[in-house]
Amino acid sequence: MDESQIFIILVFGVLLFSLMPLVAPETGAASADPLINGLHYINHYTVNYLIPFLIPGFFLAGALSAFLPKAEITKYLSKKVTGLKTYLWAAEAGLLLAVYSRTILPLFAGLRKKGSEIGPSMTFLYAVCGTNVISLIFTSAILGFEFAAARLILTVFFALVAGAAMSTYFKEDTRSHYRGMFEYFEEIKNVEFFKELDRVPRHDKKVLLVLFATLFMILITASLGIGILYKVAFIAALTVLLVLQLRNSFSEEDIVLWLQETIEAFRYTTPLLFIGLFLAGVFFAFAQAGSLSSYAGETSATVSFLAAAAGVSVYLPPLLDVLVAKMLTDLGVDKGAALAFLMASSVLSTPTMLILNRILGPNKTRTYIFLVIFFSALSGLVYSLY
Repeated sequence: MDESQIFIILVFGVLLFSLMPLVAPETGAASADPLINGLHYINHYTVNYLIPFLIPGFFLAGALSAFLPKAEITKYLSKKVTGLKTYLWAAEAGLLLAVYSRTILPLFAGLRKKGSEIGPSMTFLYAVCGTNVISLIFTSAILGFEFAAARLILTVFFALVAGAAMSTYFKEDTRSHYRGMFEYFEEIKNVEFFKELDRVPRHDKKVLLVLFATLFMILITASLGIGILYKVAFIAALTVLLVLQLRNSFSEEDIVLWLQETIEAFRYTTPLLFIGLFLAGVFFAFAQAGSLSSYAGETSATVSFLAAAAGVSVYLPPLLDVLVAKMLTDLGVDKGAALAFLMASSVLSTPTMLILNRILGPNKTRTYIFLVIFFSALSGLVYSLY
C-alpha cells in the first residue's frame, strides 16, 4: 500500500468517524458499553478537535518543516561556544524545529557529532522534545490554553536551566561517543521519514513570517467560539490571502513540498490518535469520574514526582500523552500532577533513554533523566500553586 492510498484511507476514516452517529446513534453520547464509548470518543474528538484544531495545525506544522532551513538554524549550535546567547538560540531552535518527533534524535546526534557543547545541545533536546507544535495545539484544545501556555513556558525555562546544569556538572565534556550510533543515524537519513536538510528551499524571512502568520490566524479562527457563518467567512478570506501569497512568492515545487510534509504529519499522527482515542474511551467506560481524586486530588511533591516518573517510564506516541493527561484530570487528578506527567512524557521515554545512553554515555544520560523528572515535578507544583 503506497502513501497516497494510506492518505485516502485516513481521510475517509475522518469523514466516517465524524458522521458515525448518523449510522449508529448510540455512538453520539457517552456510554457504559466499552466498545460504544470507544467509538464515541473517536467521534467526539474528531468533530470537536481533530477537524477544527488539528487539520489547520497539520498545515502549519508542514510549512514549518518544509520551509525552515534546519541546517541554518542548527549551525550556530554545532560549535564549541557557550554563553547566554547560545542557550537562548538553542531553546529558540528547539521551538522552531519541534514539528513532530521522528527527526529529533538524528538532529541531536548530528549536533553532538559536529562539536556542540553539552549545555546548549541538551537545552535544544529538552526544548525540541517538549514543544511539539501539533501536541501544543492539541493540548490547548483538550486541556485549555492556560494549560498549554504553562507547558510551553515551563518547558522552555527548564530547558535552559537543564542545559546550564549539565554544562556546570560536566565541565570537561569529552564526548566519548559510540561511533556505531552515529553511523546508524547517517543511514536512517535516507529513509522515508527523515528529510535531508538541504532539501529545504531558501525564502525571504518576511515572506515566511507572513505565511506562518496567516496559517496561525487560520488556526486561531478555526478554534474561536463564534458563529459558524462568521468563522467560515474569516477562514475563506484568510485562505484567499494564503493562495495569493503562494502564487506570488512560492514555486510549484515549494507547494508540493509543503503538501508532502503536511500529509506526512497527518499520516504519522492520525492512526495513533484514533487508536489512543478508542482505548481511552474503553478505559473510561470502566473507570468512574473522580475515582482518583482521593489519591491525587491535590498536587503534593510526592504526587508530582510520581507523575513525572511515570511519564518518563512509558512510551506514548505524540498526542496520546495529552489524552492520558486529560483522562487523569477527568478521573480527579489535579492539573498540576497531570502537567508533571505530560511534560515528562513529552521530553523523555524509555526508547529515548536507551538511544541517549548510546549517544551521551550512562553518566550524562542518568543526570539528564533526573533533571527531567525533577523539573517536570517542579512544574506541576508551580502550576498547582498558580
